[in-house]
Order: sequence, then structure tokens, then C-alpha cells
Amino acid sequence: MKIVNVRGTHGSGKSTLVREIMKLYTDVKEVRKAIRRRPLGYILQDWSFRHPIPYRDLFIPGHYETPCGGCDTITIVDDAYHIIEEYARKDYNVLFEGILAQHSMPNLRRLNEHFPGAIHVVVIDMPDEFAIEAVQYRRAAAGKPPLGNTDNIRKEARGVRNSVNKIADLGIPVDVLDREKALARVKELLGWTS
Repeated sequence: MKIVNVRGTHGSGKSTLVREIMKLYTDVKEVRKAIRRRPLGYILQDWSFRHPIPYRDLFIPGHYETPCGGCDTITIVDDAYHIIEEYARKDYNVLFEGILAQHSMPNLRRLNEHFPGAIHVVVIDMPDEFAIEAVQYRRAAAGKPPLGNTDNIRKEARGVRNSVNKIADLGIPVDVLDREKALARVKELLGWTS
């Protein structure tokens, strides 16, 4: 079983990467709760037999019905981690991302204690200017005015880069890759051979 955490600054392509992974599966089921208008997450299954044995279904927390998705669509970050744990205990592979989730080292530490050797972090690394362009493009597409101050994006990028050593100190493997290589690595971690 694998728990894969994708990290990166605003506009780095975390949600896009997860959407690309979702396209690989032949069956995507929404996990719904009565109190939520949108899905709490997704269970993904593949019947094409392109995976090596043993194959595991995939769980992705949060929804992807808006441009930004994942754990950021679950209001309380502790709840997101509890959901991740719940599905890992059911022996699903889990793929998750979100700015709020990547700020919670205590939750990542606890997850690592409960599932030693299962967690792998993939950081999407890109120049700050590219991330800023992506955020501005996303805002324009949504009819929002451009950001006047991009300090928050730069600060988040520094925070992600600084967290790599802290994650490695927990004994969690970390790959720092560009978008294309990050997608390929996540596919590999989840058992996709082609």
C-alpha cells in the first residue's frame, strides 16, 4: 500500500497532476456524505489489467469539481488526514495534495507512525515566476482580477522547499521534480507500468 503526497506552491500543478492520474482509471466512484454538496473524495478502480500484481484501488480525498481541489476542499485539515488514514487502513493506495495539508507536519508525522514505509512525498518544483503565471492564468479564466501582490506564492514556494529536509528527517522518501517527472513518478509509485 502506498500513500503519496504531492506538494508544491500555488499554481505548481498539484491538482492538475491528480486529475491526470484520475484519467488512468476506468471507474471513478464519488464518496459522498449527506452534509456535503460535493464529493468527500473518490475511489478509483481499473479493470484494464495494466498494473503489476498486487493491484490496489486508489482513494483520493477532497473533490475536483473546481480549479483548486484535493484536501483544500475539506475545511478542517485534521479531518482530511483522518480520512486519508481511514482509507489507508482499508488497504487502498491514497493520493493526496493541498496547500493546507502540506502545512501540517504533525499530521504527516502521525500518518508516518501509523503507516511506516508507506508514505512517499513528491514535490513539484518550478521557478516562482512560472507558478505566478499559472495562478494569474487561473484567475483570468475564472473572471477574477490579477493578483497585485505575489508574495504569498513566493513564500509558499520557500516553505515547500524548506520542508523537504524536515520530511526526509522523518524517514519519508522525497522526490523533488519538475511537473512532467513528478507525474511520471506518481504513476510509478501507484503501480502504473504504461
